[in-house]
Amino acid sequence: MIGNRVGYASIFLSLALVGQAASHSTALGNEAANGVAAESGARPACELVHSIAAEIPGVSIQRSTGVFDHEALERPARGCRVAVTGTFAPTPPGRDAADRLRDGFVARGWQEMPAYSADGKDGTAFALRKNEVACLFRGDWTGGTDYEPAIVQEGAYSVFVICTSPVPPEERRR
Repeated sequence: MIGNRVGYASIFLSLALVGQAASHSTALGNEAANGVAAESGARPACELVHSIAAEIPGVSIQRSTGVFDHEALERPARGCRVAVTGTFAPTPPGRDAADRLRDGFVARGWQEMPAYSADGKDGTAFALRKNEVACLFRGDWTGGTDYEPAIVQEGAYSVFVICTSPVPPEERRR
């Protein structure tokens, strides 16, 4: 009789574990499906970043998809990322990659998300959205501090763009 109880308990435990694994597998499948949807929804935006950046003389462009952290977001975002690096030397003053990307997106109907905007001597940050996709831009360069005289921008810069769907909240993490 004890052997049967152990046998039944073992079968019950096995069935419970199989059910739990199937449930976990379904959850992972749904998460993966949502991730693919987020990446595919953001992909045209990253292609737009690439096409605008490709027109800028002397830049290097790298693209990737996955899950990315951003200091303004509560949690990592799934989508695509484009990194644009270059130098100010071949560009006219005031026309760096961040400016060109912003202008290009706005000209195509993208709207600013003011909560994500910040500018300083050593960089810029802003976000744009269109429909269910948002892109967060961050440009970094050497520009000195607020207490130093302005430095002529002639060194290297980098602009990182993360595009994701759905759009993050209008309030950013502080």
